Amino acid sequence: MNTLAIPLLGLVLLIALGSVFTLPRGERKRAQYTVLSLILLAFGGLYVTDLLLPGNEYATLMLATSSIQFMAFVFVSRMRNRSSFTWFMVASLFSNGTWYWCMHVLDAGEAVALLLVPYILGALIGRMSGVMWSSFIERKYDLVADAVTVLKRNSGWDYLAPARTISLIFVAALVAYVIASVLFFPSDIQQPLAVVIALGLGQNYLAALVSRISQRGKGEKRHNNIVALLSMAGSVFFFLSATYLFANDFPPELFIAYTLVTTLGSVLGMQRSIQVEVARRMTPDGHIEKPRRNEQEQRPPLFARLIAPGNRVYAVLIAGVLLWALFSETFFSLVGATPALLTLPVFVDVSLSREIVLIVITVVLVLQAVSYALVRSAGNRDHTGYHATTIVLWGGTDFLKNSYLAINANLIEIIPVAILAGALGQLYGRDISVPVERWLKARMDRR
Repeated sequence: MNTLAIPLLGLVLLIALGSVFTLPRGERKRAQYTVLSLILLAFGGLYVTDLLLPGNEYATLMLATSSIQFMAFVFVSRMRNRSSFTWFMVASLFSNGTWYWCMHVLDAGEAVALLLVPYILGALIGRMSGVMWSSFIERKYDLVADAVTVLKRNSGWDYLAPARTISLIFVAALVAYVIASVLFFPSDIQQPLAVVIALGLGQNYLAALVSRISQRGKGEKRHNNIVALLSMAGSVFFFLSATYLFANDFPPELFIAYTLVTTLGSVLGMQRSIQVEVARRMTPDGHIEKPRRNEQEQRPPLFARLIAPGNRVYAVLIAGVLLWALFSETFFSLVGATPALLTLPVFVDVSLSREIVLIVITVVLVLQAVSYALVRSAGNRDHTGYHATTIVLWGGTDFLKNSYLAINANLIEIIPVAILAGALGQLYGRDISVPVERWLKARMDRR
């Protein structure tokens, strides 16, 4: 067993159990049963994984690191959608650092398909306990999500001053690290460092933008185009960054630079998103109220809705995904290139045609984007069952996506499908969340 696994798992259990005591007294009893059930389920999952993968040292480490990673993910997601740049900075450092480490473990473990079990169990433990800790901080410091309310409380646009200060501090820290790397690191690390800085900045700037904006103005088709464009641009940066790091085995020398630059990008993205939200009057809970009866009666026929400007983006994305999946090999032959041999992260050795692999991974990427949009929304709202259900859906598809990247680190093959499928899934997930949250009355800001 990996020497880090036991201490990390012990830390996870302490944090998970401690999260119960962050709740008001009346809510603790139900929460403690939930946390204890998850912990027992986790140990059962480890036992089953050990039976199926005897001698594999990465199962326990995967449970521990994925628990910490998903705890960080839900923490940064909630802080990104609230009103404190300081807490968001802390959460971003935590989240980006743990993602880098968890992907290093996944890459080292060779993306064994049966590591899916501890990965999903880690997602459940981490996100459920992370929500409780985040809610405690939000209650204690009175953090809200509505940007207009935040500006009224904080003397207008002066509220953004801390973001500028934090950004300058991180720029200075990043410059200092680059200088240190030139002086003390091997020369062959300079190019990867420059690539990681450029991609990490763009990736997290866009991730912060799309995360906040997709959570606001739900149910309004006029925002679909901006969400789709941001999602596609964010997918480009994410898959370029992720495949580059997988291809280079996540070098430890880049860990600090990656964490600093992605946090800087996140803070800049949050700052810009707040400006957009105020200008476009986008609120986080406006879709919770049911439309009035006369509004429902005035809805146009189905065909008219399908070709409406806000919906045309769906047809464009679906057509693009199918064209690349079915005809990419023809494209490569026309330009004189040899298409890569693609494989799927499955339990048994199978030989599948290139078209089948691309169609399957396209479906996985769409489902991952749908479930990610849902889990990101559910993690920010006040309904535990909604959140738990989406975690299981997202955990499985996210593991398959990352496993696919680990064994197919080929940029040309991945990016076209990833861009289109990610944007399509983001829009579908956003649409699905509207009636679900309206039915559950799952709000972001508690009244």
